Amino acid sequence: MTAFDEARLRSSLHDYFGFSQFRPLQQEIVQTVLEGKDCLAILPTGGGKSLCFQLPGLLFPGTTLVISPLISLMTDQVAHLRHKQIPAVALTSALSPQEMSVAMQQLKSGKIKFIYVSPEKLHSTSLLEVVRELRISLVVVDEAHCISEWGHQFRPEYCQIHQFLEKLPTRPGVAAFTASATPKTVQDIVLQLRLCQPKLFRQSVLRQNLSLQVLPCPTQTIQHLVLFRLLKQYGGKSVIIYCATRQQTEDTASQLTALGFLACAYHGGLESDERQQIQQQFLKSRYRIICATTAFGMGVDKPDIRCVIHLNQPASIEGYYQEIGRAGRDGLPSECYLLALPGDARLHLQIIDRSYPPAKESKVLISYLLSKKVTSGQGVTLRQLTHLFMEQKLSARLRTTLSRGEEHGWWSVDRAQKTLFIHTQPNVLRQQLQQLTQQHLFQLYKLKQMKQFTETSSCRMRQLLLYFEPIEERVKLAKFRCHQCDVCQGVAVGEPSKEELIYFRRLHRRLSPLKKQKGFPILMGLCAQLLAVHQPASTENVAQLNIFGRGWRKRWGFIVNMTDTAAHR
Repeated sequence: MTAFDEARLRSSLHDYFGFSQFRPLQQEIVQTVLEGKDCLAILPTGGGKSLCFQLPGLLFPGTTLVISPLISLMTDQVAHLRHKQIPAVALTSALSPQEMSVAMQQLKSGKIKFIYVSPEKLHSTSLLEVVRELRISLVVVDEAHCISEWGHQFRPEYCQIHQFLEKLPTRPGVAAFTASATPKTVQDIVLQLRLCQPKLFRQSVLRQNLSLQVLPCPTQTIQHLVLFRLLKQYGGKSVIIYCATRQQTEDTASQLTALGFLACAYHGGLESDERQQIQQQFLKSRYRIICATTAFGMGVDKPDIRCVIHLNQPASIEGYYQEIGRAGRDGLPSECYLLALPGDARLHLQIIDRSYPPAKESKVLISYLLSKKVTSGQGVTLRQLTHLFMEQKLSARLRTTLSRGEEHGWWSVDRAQKTLFIHTQPNVLRQQLQQLTQQHLFQLYKLKQMKQFTETSSCRMRQLLLYFEPIEERVKLAKFRCHQCDVCQGVAVGEPSKEELIYFRRLHRRLSPLKKQKGFPILMGLCAQLLAVHQPASTENVAQLNIFGRGWRKRWGFIVNMTDTAAHR
């Protein structure tokens, strides 16, 4: 760029965004995009990725198309652009037919500067017809790690983006952005997007203002104890609590609300309007604590989140890093806690296994179809398959194999005719099975890496760096120490004492017959709360808590005597 162009660039940076200077790598990325070259930028959360394509999009004469994975992420960025008087629109399922019609008319008139769409929306014929008439100066792939089958949030539609680009009259420059990507994921992004000699910008994943703590919790009750103690430390500060299931978000939010915390639940099962309302209330600090699944957080621009707590071990280091990245975006010190339970890894293992066809059984079935020269459209009786699997001693998993194959569209089972109808050629099935088997193995590898991270005896930030950084950079990390994680400091904040662990083991054994009763989680949470806030475990204190309702003495009265005895001892 000439000196004049650079001066104009800085002037535009101030005029549109109010910044006097660029953050690290931002100016280099913006210049590359303005030159029309493809690029892939890996910047940590809070590194200013959005500006790297929004500023060039404003300087380009045409329109910028942004491909983004989440509706909340798109609507948030569109709201920020409109607040700056920049015409932008998000074409999502949240729009009514009338709103979609108005948005398409605005596109045709050329009044829109930024178009946000999901990768699935690219298959829309109406969108393609409109876009082909526009001057698309730049295509942006946000959260590009989703494109990779090796990434932690695989989206098959991302792999078809290059087909959409080929349908445009002129191929524009393509810029891909993500907060984290291993060397393998980087290669896959470049390959799947068909980037042309892309320039790679990589900033270290090191976040010096984050402190990583892993606190293994033997039971859920102890986990509640640690959670309450941590939240008591943070008072009125903003906290994200990540939960494994939708039900867990609601249960945790209810318990915290009963204890006086400003907490809410967020998950994909809520209506779109309700999710948007909860997110806005959290951003405006009307709720201080949000209990959420992984559906929350991507692109959420709240700089003052002081703490991120995981109540379950994530399935991958990629997911863990993305989620802790929401803390401390303002650069101030923030803490990240992982309160791991013994069964977390086993739960993820079951989820992974349910996502893929059984490799051994599927291989036997496909080999049988090949030997019988069965082609697409033909059928095989279930009696033949049952006999085959009995010979192989695999009959117990035949039903699972057929069900998973149906989910992948390989075949369908007609129960009335007791026949399996093939929809895909067996030789193609074999190739697809090999690909799925590789993906399955890699998911298991990532789960193993996450487990090793939680059990490591070395610096936790160093473990993240070793996972994400290129091989040539890892040599420099031999003696790296962050001096902030629980391993480096040699102490874990909020960890229960030995006496408390003994007490909870006895408590858990005493209450184990009540596990199937509806009030059991509330009861265990109450016991943890009584110790967490250091209240005397007396009848009067328990009576003041309104989470039991009428009849609590008759149903749970024995717990009062037990906690009284424990407190007295």
